[in-house]
Amino acid sequence: MNFAIKNGTAAPSNGDQFTLAASTPVASTKLTFNSATNTLSGFPATANVTVTNGSAVTTYPAGSNVPFTAGSTISFNGASFTVTGSPANGDVFNIAPNTNGTGDNRNALALATIQTKNLLVGNTTTIQGAYAQFVSLVGNKTAELQVTSASETKMLAQAVAAQQSESGVNLDEEAANLLRYQQAYQAAGKLMQIASQLFDALLTLGR
Repeated sequence: MNFAIKNGTAAPSNGDQFTLAASTPVASTKLTFNSATNTLSGFPATANVTVTNGSAVTTYPAGSNVPFTAGSTISFNGASFTVTGSPANGDVFNIAPNTNGTGDNRNALALATIQTKNLLVGNTTTIQGAYAQFVSLVGNKTAELQVTSASETKMLAQAVAAQQSESGVNLDEEAANLLRYQQAYQAAGKLMQIASQLFDALLTLGR
């Protein structure tokens, strides 16, 4: 809640008491348009009137005739309204409380516009659009990582194969070589056995 306390030109003194109350309810007000002066008259004599037109905000004293600008927002006593178009001289606008406003769905409509209003990514897309972009980004990044992982796995296999071809040991090849060397050793042993037998036979014949 914002409020200002004024006591003439003097500051409040010790012990002063101030009572805060709800704003004055909007009473029925009849505004009349005057085409000659392009003004609206009939505002309450006890309420200042504020006119907002884009970024320009102008306040008029209570009871003043207020210049009319189509599309501007007029506020007084806590009520705000906008008049568009070109009113004719003598047109009357009745401003009154909405006593049967239980069916007023402005908040629901404002909430519904969030679905189609560009609010995200620098006000360039809707919530649905931003969600779709996020899902697409996650999918693309996942596919990219899968391709990268497959490529790196292939490169690793090639590197391991190259390393093994230079310094690795092929167990099948080594087993075959061992069997070959074993057979050669056995053959050499058999040859030595036969040579020894022949030598013994020659010695026997010479006696």
